[in-house]
Amino acid sequence: MSANATNDITFNGANISFVAESNTLLKASNATPGANAHIIFTNSLPDPVPQELKATRLDGLFPYLGGAVTASAVSASGDIIGGGLNIDGTTTFNDGNITNVGVIQADVFAGDVTSDNNITIDASNIIHKIDDTDKVIVKEDSISLLTSVTASNDISASNIVYARSFQASDTDASATIALKDADGNSVAQFARVGSGTNAHNGRLLLRDNNTLTVNITAGSTDNYITNTSSDAKLGINTTTPAKALTVVGDISASGELTVEDKINPTLIELEKTTTTHGNSNGDVVYFGGTVGMDVGQIYYYTGTTWAKTNADSVNTSSDLIAVALGAEANKNGMLLRGMVTLDHDPGQVGDKLYLSSTTAGQATSTAPSTATHVVRLIGYCLDSTNGQIFFNPDMSYIVHD
Repeated sequence: MSANATNDITFNGANISFVAESNTLLKASNATPGANAHIIFTNSLPDPVPQELKATRLDGLFPYLGGAVTASAVSASGDIIGGGLNIDGTTTFNDGNITNVGVIQADVFAGDVTSDNNITIDASNIIHKIDDTDKVIVKEDSISLLTSVTASNDISASNIVYARSFQASDTDASATIALKDADGNSVAQFARVGSGTNAHNGRLLLRDNNTLTVNITAGSTDNYITNTSSDAKLGINTTTPAKALTVVGDISASGELTVEDKINPTLIELEKTTTTHGNSNGDVVYFGGTVGMDVGQIYYYTGTTWAKTNADSVNTSSDLIAVALGAEANKNGMLLRGMVTLDHDPGQVGDKLYLSSTTAGQATSTAPSTATHVVRLIGYCLDSTNGQIFFNPDMSYIVHD
């Protein structure tokens, strides 16, 4: 049957079938779908049993497409939902989001990427957050780990590794942070002393190739530097130490300096003292047990204690004499020889100084001249008004007839 009409053609009946001739059933001109465009479909295969024709809006069709959709361009003002999305070309998401419960794979992300799992990618960084706190930041030239890093094996880097702290938690044999040479020898190493829970002290090990040469160890009471070589030498400000310890430059100590063997100085520098009574530079002894002494005055040793000198008698001026550096001999010390500040002015700059025969415990630039009095040279005056002298008592003396 052929039908040609400019108006509607109506078919009435329970079952009306159309069979195509030459593979053509319907023909229509090309057009762009409108906002209310529909598409005709059947719910089942129409061959060999004819099926009812139905229609649905075109914009609601995509959720019902069970197979793959291939298109040269897809544009959507709402969500695109699918079991998989394979995009060969460039995809632009203006202000929308990609929601995915699986894996998103791409060779290049050209814009910003934000994940509900706290991974953010922008033009400068890749940031991983945990509990809304930055933990990993990847930049073009660096990776920042803002949390602890625990590794059971080696961590290797071809460039600098910055960290607030490095911690090696193991026994003395394994808990180390090492610097190795090109041959794999550990040439510098931070380690612990002891093992297990008793390893509380740290040490620095320095090696020549793989041979231990220097061991710097910290202890609860003793800290020490050792060297495994019997002829080892340590140099400070020198690369060619001549002795076990060679220091080029000044050595200053606020406490005692103990030497168990001889000292062979090429130069001993004694600076002029300050104006404070008892200030000194020189040879000091700590014995006698005397207390209540006058600082900056001169005493002689009786054999058991200290008493003030007086040149009016051989007994009080001819023995071992010293300047009191404080109220207690055993605590503050007694200067036997050196620079010291007395508590009185004994003369003018450059004057020879003697024990006074008129005032006990003092020096004078006038030699005693009375019969039976003792003339004993004890040093030289360095200042006319501040009591600063060079104390160097002569072991000989003269008694006036």
